[in-house]
Amino acid sequence: LVLLILIGTVSYRGVGLLRENSASVEQTQKLIASIQSLLSMVTDAETAQRGYTLTGNEVSLNPYKAALRQVDDKFQELRRLTRNDVLQQRRLAILEPLVTKRMNLSREVIEVRRSQGFRAAQQSTAAGNGKQVQEQIRGLVAEIQKTEKEALEAREFRARRSATMTRAVIVAGTAVGFIVVAIALFLIGQDFAGNRQAEAALREAHDELEARVQERTAELQHSNESLRETEAVLRTVTDAAHVGLAIIDQEHRCRYANPGYSEILHLTTEEIVGQRLAHVRAPGDAEDVPNRLEAAFRGERVNFDLSVPPAAPGDKERYYAVSYEPATSRWGKVVIIVMMDMTERKRAQLTLSRYRLLAGQTRDIILFTRED
Repeated sequence: LVLLILIGTVSYRGVGLLRENSASVEQTQKLIASIQSLLSMVTDAETAQRGYTLTGNEVSLNPYKAALRQVDDKFQELRRLTRNDVLQQRRLAILEPLVTKRMNLSREVIEVRRSQGFRAAQQSTAAGNGKQVQEQIRGLVAEIQKTEKEALEAREFRARRSATMTRAVIVAGTAVGFIVVAIALFLIGQDFAGNRQAEAALREAHDELEARVQERTAELQHSNESLRETEAVLRTVTDAAHVGLAIIDQEHRCRYANPGYSEILHLTTEEIVGQRLAHVRAPGDAEDVPNRLEAAFRGERVNFDLSVPPAAPGDKERYYAVSYEPATSRWGKVVIIVMMDMTERKRAQLTLSRYRLLAGQTRDIILFTRED
């Protein structure tokens, strides 16, 4: 991978260098063509001025007028193409005033031809130094072209060399890529047999695991069915029991309540299950219930008697024996509340106590009467 990355990097840089050299060659060619176009433009303007001097025909001035319109744009183009070449910029700075001077000389001759005629224009041409200026322009253009042609040869050589190197790197990179792929395929082929063995072992382990999973699933289904049957039996027993049963989790939230518990609290099962004891009437003194529950959650068995006042006019007070039993369930630590109705026994005890109290009072009266 490192080798391929190195080859790719070199190839990329080679292509970039080739692109730069090609751009330089193209720019040099444009500069040579542009300076040649400027020279042709000035030459055409001079030729048009001479033709007008001889014939006086305005049509012959069209090349001169076209040169006047285009000469400024041409110099802007030349300055842009030579913006990184100080020597050529200096030559253009000398060339531009010469071209302007040559165009002005032609304009003066044209104006003399229009106003004074052929002979005056001919004399003006002879008296002027247009030929000298034209030769200076040609000399500067030739220097610019010579310099650019030399640069063009050097840039074309660099471009060809870059292209050759880039092709060589790409060919070498392709060959190395094929070699790397061949080696990789060879190594993969050697490991293929081992992979087949590993796959066979994996399939065997998968089949064994699947058989165990099926066996375990069947056991779980059987256990779930037994658990559901046990839960149904327990629910039937607890629902039919003549005691109140409830399961409270560590958040003091009721998880289960049988009909007997609901009847004692005079609430429906839906109003009890899922609610905190603070939201329903707890079995016991409201202040003692949290303390008793925490004691039960610590593993203590809490037993106490509870009297429930009448729920409606005409009802009688009822008495219950309450037990908080710590246990563990799917909800974590829980407390099982067992409430057994002791009303009849309590009333019998109260009646017996009254009889005993009455009998004692009667005996005291009899003894007092005898002594009296």
